[in-house]
Amino acid sequence: MISTSIGEINIEINDEGLMISKDDDHLHTICIHKSNLANFVEYLSSSIEQDLDDKRIGFRVPIYQLSANSKRKISVVIESLGSVQNLSLVDFSLCGMLVKSEEKLALNSKSKETAIIKHAENNVAIDAMFVRETENKKYAFHFPSAVKDGELDPPDSLVKVFRSLEFEWLRQRVVDR
Repeated sequence: MISTSIGEINIEINDEGLMISKDDDHLHTICIHKSNLANFVEYLSSSIEQDLDDKRIGFRVPIYQLSANSKRKISVVIESLGSVQNLSLVDFSLCGMLVKSEEKLALNSKSKETAIIKHAENNVAIDAMFVRETENKKYAFHFPSAVKDGELDPPDSLVKVFRSLEFEWLRQRVVDR
């Protein structure tokens, strides 16, 4: 039997598997059977890798929380994909964005693209590095020019688009209350 404690959490590995309890409260112990330990470790490993890859340093505006009217004022174009694209903004920050497409996009990992983002009268054309494809045809992009020497330093045009979306998001939250 191997055991350790992390704060109030007690972890024990025995013949049955992995046992997790709080403050020796054996009535509420979680047991992960030894036949499931490999899956559990794989899950934890992938979660840790994902957290390490997720290096966001700023707030993301959750576009789904905007009003329909405000969403209609948003457009996103990735220049290399041509004019036949139907992209919708999922979230937006000073460091990057997540977009959703109705069709699979032909993008190479770490490819440098030019993104044109418009909201109302504000717009920005910015270099966007394709980071990854997530579930349901969602695509993550990073704005390399927004970060200099590890510090957030976005171009003014990007800040204007971001502030415009952030204002709409904040206004919607006040209106909904």
